[in-house]
Amino acid sequence: MHALAKGWTLIQAIERVDALDDVSSAAREGCRELEKTLAAVRAELTSGAPVAATAQALCDRIGLRKDIDQSSGSNTVAGRRWANVEWLFASLARREARETAPGPLSWLGAYLQALSLEADTEKETTAARVTLSSLHGAKGLEFDHVFLAGCEEGLLPHSRTLDTRATEAVPGDIEEERRLFYVGVTRARESLVLSRAKTRALRGKTVARTPSRFVLEVPRELVVEITVSEDPALTASVQADGANALLAALEALGG
Repeated sequence: MHALAKGWTLIQAIERVDALDDVSSAAREGCRELEKTLAAVRAELTSGAPVAATAQALCDRIGLRKDIDQSSGSNTVAGRRWANVEWLFASLARREARETAPGPLSWLGAYLQALSLEADTEKETTAARVTLSSLHGAKGLEFDHVFLAGCEEGLLPHSRTLDTRATEAVPGDIEEERRLFYVGVTRARESLVLSRAKTRALRGKTVARTPSRFVLEVPRELVVEITVSEDPALTASVQADGANALLAALEALGG
């Protein structure tokens, strides 16, 4: 809020917290500690320290694993969230190993930009840009138009939370899935599209799909239902081009 009012970045607001009004003493102290931590990380990277190791040390320093464990609601959810963090460490290490340019900062900025699917340039307009995000990654963000795909039982909520035989399933998981659905639908400012498939191919067979219980809970007066038939123009070559583009994007992320 203060950063937006002043026209500053979030980092600038943290560094200039003493110039802000209506900030509690505890928040000021927290900003100072965060500024010290960021300065230490910046110094390590500038000196040539390995990026992946520095990122892992930063997470250890701020207690990220403990925070994930305490805020996730279940060990299963916490495990999945921490697995995402570990994927980031591994991705950083793979990308770093492929780089030949001197100094880690020569490639890190571009990597983070690609990872967040943000085109952070002053000249670029966002009118024709599409942001692809997970539900977790969309927290705190808003968009004029939101498309939430895969609103089916087994996808949202995930099958792991529905199978009582699954050893990792716990009662609170379904509520966590409902909260994720709420996060998704509340990202939209102007329009929201909830899509699902009526059938999917599973192990070589066409299987009927059931709409997500979360969609069925939406008041009917708020829903305009539209059925879209398969487009015959979507040829195998078009699908192949899309798959190749996705693989190229994943490769750019160091996957």
